[in-house]
Amino acid sequence: YLVSEDAMRAYWKEWTNLESRDVWRKETLVEWDTVSADARRGGKEIHLGYLFGFMVEKGSEYPDGDPRKQYKYRMVFRGNDVKDQNWEVAMFQEMATTPTTLEASRYADFLSLLPGNTVEGRDVTQAYLQADMEGPATYVVLPKELWTPEMHKMRCPVLLLEKALYGHKNSGAFWQKFCTQQC
Repeated sequence: YLVSEDAMRAYWKEWTNLESRDVWRKETLVEWDTVSADARRGGKEIHLGYLFGFMVEKGSEYPDGDPRKQYKYRMVFRGNDVKDQNWEVAMFQEMATTPTTLEASRYADFLSLLPGNTVEGRDVTQAYLQADMEGPATYVVLPKELWTPEMHKMRCPVLLLEKALYGHKNSGAFWQKFCTQQC
């Protein structure tokens, strides 16, 4: 099948962005067996997770060449399959942050309708990636297409996750703490 050059540009843009933001650093490459054995010996809790990517075409209803039609690729943490140092299911707080509620959104809409008021919503670009990971050290397995020759010689190569990546159960809490400190 044919792969769109625009799709591949979106793919590499995401990877370049994650690496430039030190979401993980190549210097932290280690074998999972080694780091998990060390954690067990030291009585420490650590986590292992996997990353996956997905591609979407935004504005697919527009004709080719229209700037509103573009590919977006995102890499996220697979939060439904996290293991601990004993290869057991990692446990997290049920909810680390309170999601924005529909009531709050409607209240903001109501305020915008009052004379002299306006309300504007904003999204922060790659918000979670601004926050550092906290809690037990979390190691990630990159998708195999991104493995280096050194990684292919390892049984289960992992890298330390250093930034709050979308999909991790506590990324919202890490971002909320970071945002509060900044404000």
